[in-house]
Amino acid sequence: EDGKDVGRIGFGFGSVSRIVQSGPLGGLRESVDQSWFFVRENVKAIGRLFTSSKAREQTGTVVRIGADFNDVARRGIGSLIAFAGLISLLLALYNLIPLLPLDGGHILSAIVEKVRGRPLSRRAMEGSAVVGLLLIGLLFFTAVRNDVLHFTGRNP
Repeated sequence: EDGKDVGRIGFGFGSVSRIVQSGPLGGLRESVDQSWFFVRENVKAIGRLFTSSKAREQTGTVVRIGADFNDVARRGIGSLIAFAGLISLLLALYNLIPLLPLDGGHILSAIVEKVRGRPLSRRAMEGSAVVGLLLIGLLFFTAVRNDVLHFTGRNP
């Protein structure tokens, strides 16, 4: 946008044009606000994967994250620490997606079992796991395809 590279979900890392000094509580509040912003925007981005072909084209693997890491590393240690923290936060968020191979799927299964008062059948668990694995596989295939196209100069 406006001649600047923008991150995959609508934001990017850049130089801070102002320094904000705050005490420990102010810094904690700012970090919580910024973390919540990233979580909220990524949840929206996950939703857009189902509705927007452009969002699907911007999906990438750890290879693309590595390329972004190199760009961020050139901006200094502060940007590098922020990027590593963001990746850690987002990995935790994605792990909570309610698909059975992920922790979020196990949490959802436990909640369903608690509400029902009895365990889910083996067939239900296996079926849920298959659906989850297929969705994750589809996302992985799309991301790898996009990375190959991106790094060979063919677009996404």
